Amino acid sequence: MADIKISRRKLLSTINKEFQEKYPYLCLKFYTPEQWKKARNEAETITSIPGNKRIADLIPEPPDKDKRELSIRGNTLVKTLEDNFLKIYGLHVQVTFKKGAEAYYTGGELDSMNLANLNKKLEAEGYMRNPPY
Repeated sequence: MADIKISRRKLLSTINKEFQEKYPYLCLKFYTPEQWKKARNEAETITSIPGNKRIADLIPEPPDKDKRELSIRGNTLVKTLEDNFLKIYGLHVQVTFKKGAEAYYTGGELDSMNLANLNKKLEAEGYMRNPPY
């Protein structure tokens, strides 16, 4: 399976579209460090960044030019993907999924699964295909 290449110039909606082409039962939600901190500290509902934004619009250029691109593969662990977005781009990312009207974030044992296996699991359990961003 081909890698998904992430760059600072891509729209968040494009990143999510490419991600869902490979993993149709999963969705990526993006958050600024400020949103993340506020939601954690004040236990508020967190709203993801609109899809019409680019990573470059949100986070300054990293000093290490080699760390500007990220590749996502089926064997990438959910936790590794989320950690790499923070490390490389300074954005918090959550892998999410949906069943009926309920949306869920990964956590616990799901964070230790790779993307391909998590996608298969959710498909088998009847979760929504292409959950909305």
